[in-house]
Amino acid sequence: LTPDSHRDKPKYLSNLALSLATRFERVGDSSDLDEAVACGRSALGLMRDDDPERPACLGNLGNMLATRFKSLKERGDLEDSIIHHRRAVDLISDGHPDKSGHVSNLGNALRTRFDQHRELSDINTATEYHRLALDHTPHDDLFRGSRTWNLACTLEVKFKRLGDPVDLQQAVNLRFQAARSSASFPSDRLRAARRCIDLCTLYSAQSPPNVLLEAYH
Repeated sequence: LTPDSHRDKPKYLSNLALSLATRFERVGDSSDLDEAVACGRSALGLMRDDDPERPACLGNLGNMLATRFKSLKERGDLEDSIIHHRRAVDLISDGHPDKSGHVSNLGNALRTRFDQHRELSDINTATEYHRLALDHTPHDDLFRGSRTWNLACTLEVKFKRLGDPVDLQQAVNLRFQAARSSASFPSDRLRAARRCIDLCTLYSAQSPPNVLLEAYH
């Protein structure tokens, strides 16, 4: 009912896209995800280039495309996801509180592409973005735990590919820090502690025993 010329049309489309994506996560109907992507694209097409909501719309569409890639394995979705996340990062100002989230999303998309094609430049760049995202997330931020998790996961992937013990040690230390962070969600802390134990057990020769004991506590 709302004409395309209405100033709020992009916002309505973006909200509809998010609702459809949420329903897909709960129900699993791929048509919801397809419609969510279509609505996200339409919202961007109607949005002004200087609209302050444009980075968020780009990031949301990037996440939806990444989700669809995981379901259908269409390479074009992953490439589009990376493009949209990169545009969001480029558009949003360095001091914006959402900047680190967009940077982290871009890192996740690049790590996914590394999993598919094993290009070292992707995992190296993903690591840089996750470090940047974590560095710009305050210590009392509830999302610091998930940003720490993302960097640790990326370092684990690097270690498995290159075998550099420094990457493994950093991953263990990050898991340990996340498990002890009182600012993080309890579920994130528990997940980090369990993974820290797993890493220390798998690579006992390269992990300090005190970290394993502390993780159990």
